[in-house]
Formats: sequence, C-alpha cells, structure tokens
Amino acid sequence: MQPILNDLGGCRRELKVEYSELEVEAKYGEVLDDYVKYGRVNGFRPGHAPESLIRRQYGKQIAKDVRDRLFGEGYRAALAKLEFMPVADIDFKEDPIEVGKPYSFTLKMEVAPKPEITGYKGIALEAKKIDIADDAVDQMLKHICLDAGRFEDAAEGTAAAADDIVSFDYAGTLDGHPLDEGLDASAKSLASAKDFFARAGDYPSVLPGIGPKLVGMAPGETRGIEIAFPDDFRTEALRGKTASYSVTVKKIRRLVPHALDEELFKRHGAADEADLRAKIREALERQALDDQARGVEDALNKALLACPGADFDLPESEVESEKNSLVYRIVQENARRGLPEDEIRNHIDEITANAEKTARETLRLRYIVDAIAKAEKISVSTRELRDWLRSQTGDGDAFVRDMAKRQKTTEDAVRAEIRTTIRRTRTQRFLLRNAAWSGDGVDAVRKHMAAEVQEIGR
Repeated sequence: MQPILNDLGGCRRELKVEYSELEVEAKYGEVLDDYVKYGRVNGFRPGHAPESLIRRQYGKQIAKDVRDRLFGEGYRAALAKLEFMPVADIDFKEDPIEVGKPYSFTLKMEVAPKPEITGYKGIALEAKKIDIADDAVDQMLKHICLDAGRFEDAAEGTAAAADDIVSFDYAGTLDGHPLDEGLDASAKSLASAKDFFARAGDYPSVLPGIGPKLVGMAPGETRGIEIAFPDDFRTEALRGKTASYSVTVKKIRRLVPHALDEELFKRHGAADEADLRAKIREALERQALDDQARGVEDALNKALLACPGADFDLPESEVESEKNSLVYRIVQENARRGLPEDEIRNHIDEITANAEKTARETLRLRYIVDAIAKAEKISVSTRELRDWLRSQTGDGDAFVRDMAKRQKTTEDAVRAEIRTTIRRTRTQRFLLRNAAWSGDGVDAVRKHMAAEVQEIGR
C-alpha cells in the first residue's frame, strides 16, 4: 500500500491509496478467519462451521469489513506518512472489494495550510503612559449626577434646550395635501399626533431629525418644520421625500442632576466625593488601558499578517463557514438594535463583503499563531489542561460534558478546542514578551494585558 497526495492548487489535495490484489486477499483472509471463529451458523457451534457456509452467509458483511479495514488503515497511514490535516471532504471514489483484484480509493479534500512564519520576534509595539486629566474626572462625575437625576417640569417660559424632553402636537402635509391621505393605517402616526414626546437635540425619533429643530421652542409656540425622509426610510411612501409639519410645543421637562450627597456616594460604593472621584479616576484608567491594550493587539496582529511567510492559501470551506457565521451574527445584532428588515436586506452585500474580509484575516491569524506555537514548541500538557479546567470551573469533567452536550460534539473535541485556545493565548504572551517595546507606559500596559488572560503552567 502506497499513499499518494497530489496538489490540486490552493489548499485542495487529492489522496490516492492503492492496495494490490495480494494485500486485498491477505486482508480478506484475516477478516474471514474472524468470521470462521465467531460467526454463527445454524447447526454448528461457533468456530466449527465450514468456511464455505461462512462465505455464503456472511459474504456481504465480510466484504464490507474488508473495505472498512483497508480504508481505515490506509487513511491513518497516509495521515502519519504525508503529515496533512484535512478540514473538509470534497469528493470520494473507491473500487468495489473483490478477492483477486486490487482496491483503491481517492479522496479529494481541503487541508490546513502549514505556513513557515519568520520575523515575528521583535515586533515594534508602543505603549504611552496613561494620564487621566482632572477635566475628564469632572465630566464623568457630571454624567453620574445626570444619570441619577430625574426629569422635572421646566419653569414657565423656558425654551427647550438639548437633552430636554418636549411634548408637542404636530400635523404634516406633503405637496399641499394632508399627509395622512397617502399613508396606510400602520403609518398614520407619521401624519399627525397629540402630546407626542421627543428628546430635543441630536436623538433618534419617529420623525427623522425633529430633535434639533425643537431646540429653542417654548411652550405655546408653533413653528413650521421641514422633515426630509431618507431614501431607505421604513415607510416606502415617504422615502426620499420632504414633508412640512406644523409643530406646537405644549410642555418641556428638564433633567435635574442628582446632588452630590451621601445617597449618591453610597450608590457607587464611595465614602465621600473624594473617594468617588478616586474611583472614577481608576475606572477611566482601566478603560484607557483597555483601549491601549486593544490598540497593541491590533498592531501585533497587523504585524503578524505582514510577516514573511504570512501570504498563504486558506481553505475556502473554512472561509465560507467563518463568513456565514459572521453574517448571521451581524444580521442578528442589527435586528436586536431595531433596524428594519428592508434596511438590513439592502446592505446584505456590503455586510457579506466585510464579513469575508474579516473571516480571511481571522483564519490567517489563527494559522500564523499556530505555526509560531509549533516552531517555538509552545504546548499544553494533559495535566495543565486538567488543572486549568479545575481552576476555572471546579469540576472540569462536568464542564466538558456540559459543553459537549450544548455544542453537540464529543468531549475530546471540547478538550482539544480548549487546549488550542490556551496554546494560542500562550503564543500571544510569547510574542508580547519578545516584542520591541517603546513608550513610557510599557510596564502598565503589559501588566494589564497579562491580567486579562490567565496563563497556566508557567
């Protein structure tokens, strides 16, 4: 038996395994011996039935077992000898099993690339010192007071300002005709309404762009306002059109900030204003470190994608799978945010194109990191995997069983996925340790990034 792996271009390969008639005959004899020993034939004890009766009664099963053994042994031998990792089957052909004739099978598939990456040590990374200005703390404290505040009726004669809630009546016309003449029942609220509420300023509203036009209006005041509906507006009859509205303001409610008092301090786990300011500064520092860490990670990934050897073919089946998964998540997220189905559908080509680009970069980075891990002999032992599972979940075996059940896969597959994730995390840590750092914030950022991911088996 001699396995041959042919290159079909890209990540496509053709595996051909051939057995001679002598090899087929030897395997047939091996399987037949098992059936002679253990096969059951009426009137005979196991192991005492004539071979001819065994052939007659179990002929099809013997041929199937011969085929399965030859295929399994040939495939495993090919994996060991030719060192390839299949990711998707494309086509399969095989000969029938017949004694006295050779047997062969041909499998067309996509395999994982095996890039040889260089230049990944000494990647230039910069980290600036985090310095939170007093003004930033003041602004955050102001936001905290506003978030904890409440809306109250504005004093009589007060004009609406940005962030106020305005109650008003409106009635619209289009080309001189009442707007409700051209709208179906589901869109009548766009034509006119009483005691309608909207936020003054740059806020979304049922009437596009109404918020900024309410600024400066006082209760009892009536204004004519033009509303331009976008081309992708949810109501088809108004897409790309401009309607005229008569708007009369009736009431204004203004947000009154919460006082800096003991109740507010307690709500945020602070003893007093100074303590609250200190907590705000710490939170802003953590956020700034998070932002800088993401920037460092982006710079590292960009550099890895530009390393010598990083321009290799990807398995198109994996690209397609990753792309489809991204598109699904993006569409679901947009739907949760309330985007109309028509708007999502109109942008599906753009969403798909961006998802494919992201999918290719994601997969390429995975293969690059895995290649570096192999080159640097970065691994995760069975004991380290077991210790990590216990440290994270307490009962590692129960966690694995639950994950396998939810993912509808095997426990071994779950453990392999976790092992791969840990190895990739270790590889990233290796790259960060061996980077060429600059800037006066290196220690803080490296410490922050190290704390984000727990490393095992140091």
